[in-house]
Amino acid sequence: MKKLGIGIIGCGKVAGGHIRGWLQQGGRVRIAALCDLVPEFCEEQRTRFNLGKVPAFTDYRKLLAMRAVQAVDICSQSDTHSEIIRASLEAGKHVLTEKPVGYDLEDCRLMRWYAKKYSHLKMAVAYSLRYYPVNLAARDLLARGVIGRPVYAQAVHNHPHDLAHVFDHPHGPHAESDKGGRYIHGSDLTSSTHVFDLCRSLLGEVKDLFAFREPYGTFVMMRFTSGALAQAISGTASKFGVAAPNVLTIQGTEGVLVTFNEPRKPGLAEPRYRGYYQNESGYHEIEVTTHDTSHGDFTRCQNFLDAVFDDVPLIAPLEDAIRTSELLHAIRDSHDHEIRVPVHWQTKTG
Repeated sequence: MKKLGIGIIGCGKVAGGHIRGWLQQGGRVRIAALCDLVPEFCEEQRTRFNLGKVPAFTDYRKLLAMRAVQAVDICSQSDTHSEIIRASLEAGKHVLTEKPVGYDLEDCRLMRWYAKKYSHLKMAVAYSLRYYPVNLAARDLLARGVIGRPVYAQAVHNHPHDLAHVFDHPHGPHAESDKGGRYIHGSDLTSSTHVFDLCRSLLGEVKDLFAFREPYGTFVMMRFTSGALAQAISGTASKFGVAAPNVLTIQGTEGVLVTFNEPRKPGLAEPRYRGYYQNESGYHEIEVTTHDTSHGDFTRCQNFLDAVFDDVPLIAPLEDAIRTSELLHAIRDSHDHEIRVPVHWQTKTG
């Protein structure tokens, strides 16, 4: 069986889920190297997952020089993604990267150029909601027209949080460094990403939007080129409540599609992310064989390996994720200027 050598760049909290996802792939992959500016983070992951004598570096360029590394998984801070993506492609490595890509609009244009220049390599982005089996099934059902043409939608994604002091910082916290003490460069994107990417993946390209932000979330009304509308919310939820009890409601010309998170009930099994659609033929559960939620780690890694070995289409290819970044820039502009903003696709300069 072929094995793909993976180099993990960035060994903080996010990397744990990624490594777990790789180790669940039935021997098709091996963790070939680790890298982080803080050596202790590499050692923590090596110990946690019993990775033995896997080499560790503080300079990602040394990892890229290894022949045993055929692909990289970028879990570093957001402002380092573009630099590492470019260097990895130039070194001939396949790339899986955490979101986002395209820290400003010119960076989006540059990333698009790299995606085309190195199109023989696989390039995927970890937009986790895309990898949930229920959301993948929903995308296929919409494409099949089971609820007709989408008319309008509501989409919500949030995480449980301690909201006791949510109004104490009206402009939100101001992080100046990562856990290793490195300054984090600011971007022109909105800080929230996943639910807006999910809307794009389900409903197509956004024509224009209006957005505003509060300490507890980002709230956006989007108008799609198809004529559909969507209200999307990315925010926080009380740690005592249910995170996004209603994730999606998509009204179509011939029915409705809904997804939701079950509440945690005493004495019952682990709650699941579920869905259904209803049309002229009645009520139908959205059937899936797995319930990979969290950050979609298993499905993401599986899809990447299938793409490398069998040329299966990527669920979230780099080129498509760039379009999401351009959407995120428009959301930020709309909030900052308090106006409706069109979404621009960056292909030219001058």
